[in-house]
Formats: sequence, structure tokens, C-alpha cells
Amino acid sequence: MALTSSHQAGIDIKVRKPSFDFTSVPEIWLSTAQTSHFMNALSVFIPATERLVIDILRRRIPGVHNPQLRVEVLQLIKQEGTHARLHRLANQQLAEAGFSAIEGLTHWQVKAFEFLIKFMPTSFVTSIPAAMEHFTVNISRAVLIEQKYWQGNTEENEAVRFLIWHAGEELEHQAVCFDVYREFGHKPLWFSLSLILFWMPLSALSTYLVQGYFLAKSRRLKTLTDWRRWAGFIGDSLPLFFSGAWKYCRKGYTPWTKDQLRLLQNTNSDKVP
Repeated sequence: MALTSSHQAGIDIKVRKPSFDFTSVPEIWLSTAQTSHFMNALSVFIPATERLVIDILRRRIPGVHNPQLRVEVLQLIKQEGTHARLHRLANQQLAEAGFSAIEGLTHWQVKAFEFLIKFMPTSFVTSIPAAMEHFTVNISRAVLIEQKYWQGNTEENEAVRFLIWHAGEELEHQAVCFDVYREFGHKPLWFSLSLILFWMPLSALSTYLVQGYFLAKSRRLKTLTDWRRWAGFIGDSLPLFFSGAWKYCRKGYTPWTKDQLRLLQNTNSDKVP
């Protein structure tokens, strides 16, 4: 039996059941309005994305013949279910704060996913969980490594604690979905091309548009300075979407470098509220 990427690296994917209370989170809960509303925009998309990932993986489980990988998939599904539930709670607070477009945005996101599932080839659908994990891991690593940029001098709050914990779990299970993609014999080249030609531009555009909605709704795009700050943030954050696509084509690719392992150990997602 071939070892999974996670098992080779000694990673144990654990199911945790933390509790977070988002009722007292301030509007600017990270370093700036731009960083806060970037994460709010991502939160809007996460519940439906996690549900899509879970549904695809569940349908693929019968074809996963590596017993260790099957266990990891089941653990990942449980983790993602918790993430979706907690982000729904966070989104509910955002909606109650006046961001009323969230429900409509989610509706159209679900419709778009239904279209992809219905009309795209099986190999593309199988790659969707790995594509989603590509972006969440890029963003999670940035949050964990560049905490000064994202958190600044803001007081720690429940949303920040949730963000750090969630980033740790995304890092923990980062290898599973691509292992599933390879388990079905699909080629890394096609996965890399799907990222570059489809998912990278789509993910960046949709996230920045929703971030723009949050900024405008909270009156953070009133002046030329506001627009310059947003443009500067976009320039800083674009690599989160447009980097790392070709690494999957390297022979024997695994995401678990020494730096990644050290970062996961330092995060310690077991310390949950």
C-alpha cells in the first residue's frame, strides 16, 4: 500500500469541535478595513464551497482503494463540516450588521457550482476539492506567517482566534484532496492548467468583487485615498491566488516541506476554545 502524503509526513488529521461566539466582533477585526473585509468576503463563499468539497469527496470514497487515504478523507469531511457551520454563524452576524447581499451571493454561488457539476468532465469535478484547498492553504499560510500584516495592533477577538484555528486545520489536511485526485489516475498537468486558466482568475475576481461590496457598504470607498488603499491591498494579495500552480507537476510532489511542518507544529490547532 502506498503511503499518503500526510501519513508520510507523520500528520494526524484530527476532528475537533471548537466553539466561537461572533456576536461582539468589531467591524474592523483585523489590521485594516481591507484585510477585515477580504476575510469577510472569503467567509461568504466558504459554507457553499465546503459543502461542495464534502459532496464530491463523499461520492469519490468508493473509488478510493488506499485505506489510509479513505480514513483521511473521512476526517477531512468532518473538519470541513465544522468549518462550514462556523462560517455560517459568522455570516449570520455579518447579515445582521447590514450586509444583506450575503444570501443572494450564496444563492448564485450554489447555482454556479451546480452548473459545473452537471456539465464539466468527471476529471475536472474530481479536481475541484484540490483546487479549493490550493487557495485556502495559500491564504492560511499567509495568515499564519504574516500575522503582523493581517492582525496589526488590533486586540485579539473571537474572529481572529477562529481565523488562526481554521488556518491551522486547513494546513493540516492540505495534502488529502490532491492525493484523492491522483488516486483516480488524473494527470497533475491538467490540474495545474485548470488552476491557471479557470480557478485562479475566477477566485480572485469573485473575492475582490465581494470585498468591494463590503468596503462600499461600510463606507470605506468614499475617497481617493480609500480606493488607493484597496488597490494597494489587491496588489499585495494577488499572489495568494496566482501562485503555486506548477508545483503539482514536480515528480514526487508533496506539500510537506520542513517549513510547512514547522508552521503546523507552531500553530497547534488543538488549543481550541
